[in-house]
Amino acid sequence: MHASRWFLATSILLILPAPAAMADEAIRVAVMPSYGTPEVLHVRGLVYEDQAGDRRAIGRLPFARLRKAISSALPFLRDTESEERILLRADGVEAEVVSGRRGRIEIAMPAPAGRPWRGTVRVRAFHGGAEVGVGTVYVPDPRATIGLISDIDDTIKQTGIGDRGKVVRDFLLGDATTDRPVRGMANLLIRFVRADPDVERPVFYVSASPEPLMERIGDFLRLNGFPPGPLVLLRLGPQEGASFLRGDSVFRHKTAAIRDILDAYPGMRFLLLGDASQDDARIYSAVASEYPSRVRGIYIRRAGTEETDEGDFPACVFFDSPEELEEAFLSAG
Repeated sequence: MHASRWFLATSILLILPAPAAMADEAIRVAVMPSYGTPEVLHVRGLVYEDQAGDRRAIGRLPFARLRKAISSALPFLRDTESEERILLRADGVEAEVVSGRRGRIEIAMPAPAGRPWRGTVRVRAFHGGAEVGVGTVYVPDPRATIGLISDIDDTIKQTGIGDRGKVVRDFLLGDATTDRPVRGMANLLIRFVRADPDVERPVFYVSASPEPLMERIGDFLRLNGFPPGPLVLLRLGPQEGASFLRGDSVFRHKTAAIRDILDAYPGMRFLLLGDASQDDARIYSAVASEYPSRVRGIYIRRAGTEETDEGDFPACVFFDSPEELEEAFLSAG
């Protein structure tokens, strides 16, 4: 079935559970995996109405493939909640935030005096006295001098972005257990993180995948042995909808996200890892021209659906297998 018809059919089917989903709803908070410094945690999240009723209704549908397809799309249909007061707690520090437009929360949590943030910090969200969400903020070791910013789709995960029909089928009928990693990438990234015996190097995942896929992507990384790290995914606005893979949206999102990371860690240089199926070479080259002393290298995987003319990007190293990058990644500093 053509990708657009898959999307239309699924959109129609998604309204079926609605009548049974009116009761027992509660506020939930998706605390997104983010990053921070010893001085401040950057906490981001989304406040939404719990979908327990929807899940029960989906469970009563007769066909397994139908249940799977609707369940996969359910995160995109969350009813977000604005003007909700959320209390955040992390290692004894509390901060209150009110959800804004489309349920978004975003706040900087300063470290307590004399106790800088370190390592992996758990952030818990409360609403009306009840815990309604938990997430992680990663604080790189301040001694780290090199980090990695990596794309996900067709870079470390076999997605096939160039084949929209395949993308839609895999999305609707798959999950984190069926998503396939690019062979050898998890090992390469783990070895990069551990290459310096004195300090763990950080990895930041910057992807054009939309934020509703946060949990599935996090499960994919964990199940396939990738190093943990913050996820910076594409924020869906009211006009984006199914067109979230448009080139202009991808370019703006990734460029801004990488700039933010470089600005947050001025003493750190970075390797940039992407693929040739979208626009990573152009995005990374643009960032490198703005931060010439901060980008240590640009590496672009030939993903089999190339849209990139390699000759246009002399600063990029194009590769076929992660083994080609071992020397550069392990000796970077």
